[in-house]
Amino acid sequence: DGFQEIGNGSVTDQSIKSYEHWSKKYAAIGRSNEFIANIDKVNFVTPGLKDRMLAEVRFLRAYHYAILIDLFGDVPLIKQPITADEGRTLTRNPKSEVLAFILEDLEFAASKLPTVYSGSDYGRATKGAALALKARVELYNGKFTEAAADAKTVMDLNVYSLFPEY
Repeated sequence: DGFQEIGNGSVTDQSIKSYEHWSKKYAAIGRSNEFIANIDKVNFVTPGLKDRMLAEVRFLRAYHYAILIDLFGDVPLIKQPITADEGRTLTRNPKSEVLAFILEDLEFAASKLPTVYSGSDYGRATKGAALALKARVELYNGKFTEAAADAKTVMDLNVYSLFPEY
């Protein structure tokens, strides 16, 4: 299934899982960049909807980049829409640069997303989801103090709890 290759470090550029992860994550990042580049063309009627949608998209872009740096380390950092020809000439950016971009997207998302949703919006990305992902990314990248602070902020939202019996 390809995950064994990832787990034991024998992934090559010919491995199906590495290709799937790479191509699917960059397709999602590309869609996110297109959305962000074109959001000002939409006339939003609902107050705050533009900011919320922008925050949701930046949350998703950060999520996809987080998986990429976990699997591959240095990866191309694409911040705006590009053409296929431009895509062929990309080089990898240092993981630290991509990590800073991820954390910036998640900080933005956490500042704009609501704490909770109800009704048909239930299940959308929230402030807690953005902070929890930020804490996870920080933890996985050795930023333990920052991870602990963001995890504590999630707990202090008083929205989430553990199951009483697991």
